[in-house]
Amino acid sequence: IFKVDDEEILNAICCHTTLRKHATKMDLVLFVADKIEWDQNGAPPYLVEVKKELEKSLEHAAFAYISYLWDRKDTLKVIHPWLEDAYGQLKEIVE
Repeated sequence: IFKVDDEEILNAICCHTTLRKHATKMDLVLFVADKIEWDQNGAPPYLVEVKKELEKSLEHAAFAYISYLWDRKDTLKVIHPWLEDAYGQLKEIVE
């Protein structure tokens, strides 16, 4: 639709809402950017923590957002398997 044929960009678009295990830098950049700039009024409730962790690394920022969801997983209708995989891998990296 946008004449994008770069596989790295297409893969990042594919996982920009869920992330995935073994995420590339492009995946992480698009994932974190998607969480920082959202389509609702006001600031996201996790924004301060994600920005704080972004000062450390993309991995820390991504984990901050996923941890926010993880802490509220009982309120989610479904947890995407890619998100669960990313959570496990990022937890090992940042902790």
